[in-house]
Amino acid sequence: VIEDHKLPRVAMVLFIDNQPQFQGNLKGLNRLLSSMMGNGSRNISKDDFNEEVDFLGGQLSFGSSSASAFSLTKSSPRMMELMAEALLSPNFTESDFSGEKLRLNQTIKRNDKTVKAIAKRVKNVILYGIKHPSGEYPTPETISNIEFDDLNQRYLENFNPHKGYLFVIGDVDTKQIKDQVSQLFGSWKSKTQRQPTLIEPVKPSPLTLYLTDVPDNAQAELSVVFNTTVNKKSPDFFALILANRILGGGPQARLFLNLREDKAYTYGAYSSFNTYKYAPAQFEATASVRNNVVDQAAIEMIKEIALMQNAPVSAAELAQAKALYVGEFIRSLEQPITVAQFAFDIKYQQLREDFYSSYLKKISAVRIEDIQRVAQRYFKLENAGIFITGNAAEIRPKLKDFAPLGKRVPIKELDQYGNELP
Repeated sequence: VIEDHKLPRVAMVLFIDNQPQFQGNLKGLNRLLSSMMGNGSRNISKDDFNEEVDFLGGQLSFGSSSASAFSLTKSSPRMMELMAEALLSPNFTESDFSGEKLRLNQTIKRNDKTVKAIAKRVKNVILYGIKHPSGEYPTPETISNIEFDDLNQRYLENFNPHKGYLFVIGDVDTKQIKDQVSQLFGSWKSKTQRQPTLIEPVKPSPLTLYLTDVPDNAQAELSVVFNTTVNKKSPDFFALILANRILGGGPQARLFLNLREDKAYTYGAYSSFNTYKYAPAQFEATASVRNNVVDQAAIEMIKEIALMQNAPVSAAELAQAKALYVGEFIRSLEQPITVAQFAFDIKYQQLREDFYSSYLKKISAVRIEDIQRVAQRYFKLENAGIFITGNAAEIRPKLKDFAPLGKRVPIKELDQYGNELP
């Protein structure tokens, strides 16, 4: 509970730390569960439930292992009651279930025509493997396999408070909140259950370009991606987030200045560095690029990543990256939910208790040589995937002599589901 009485509002966030699991021929079940949660409860009809949430002026949403509620202070006790009702006594009906299956199938069909969605699907299949939770994807066939009983069983598996976290932030009284939580959730008992073995991602391949054809598109999706072994516990974490900021963290970063400002290949080029609890950290550089220059854009992107390894960044670049991070960090502390997120991260990712209290000190301590060192160690260009998704008829001739850094790269053509074409 985090008390903040500046404004008469309250946020409640529940998260259950479920290990990702391979869904196989039931892929899509978690998405169906997410869409079915919040349709009232066994005691309150869907229409009455939604009408009351609207009347209270609040917001209530659910995931496959989570829930959140936002409201004014005066409405917050009732909003917590409604959240508990929908969590502990969900209103699952076969008619709603059939409707959600139909809507999910329609979403899948729309995504099959969207370049960004296809690019993401192919990338995940190659980087993780089709047998990994992050690499598999739902299809009309897997959706049709899901029965109503599967939904009920997944609810019992996912909504288990054994590893649950509830955060209440805002204009509240801690004792009153604890009393209400005990009253509403006291009967919600933990169930010990065996966690499935998490399949390891596929072993990374040598640097390869993967081309996926999506005809009749003027622009291609370009990304250079690699998984790497680092997390927030690593002493190199702070140098890595600054390295990412210098490379592709915004309009002032190298990728943007090169691919947009200098070459005019794209409206924007960026990079991201993300760490996960149950999967390898991932670095990705991305841009939406015209088909006729996507090969050159890929070469420039790889050059910029390699430059981070081969030469030190400037003192001005590092100072700017630090200033941006410090500013964002300080502004984020104005939001009470940030403090809750910090507390959650410390427990969820098993971080040191002083991780966030010493955050700015560790950012400030990063040196120029640290940036080059972590780029050399963690920017795994030799195992990167270069993904180009667009009009292959226009792109393919451009790749005939594709040789970033002066060395030819193997090229594999994939279908829109990540399968290699002959």
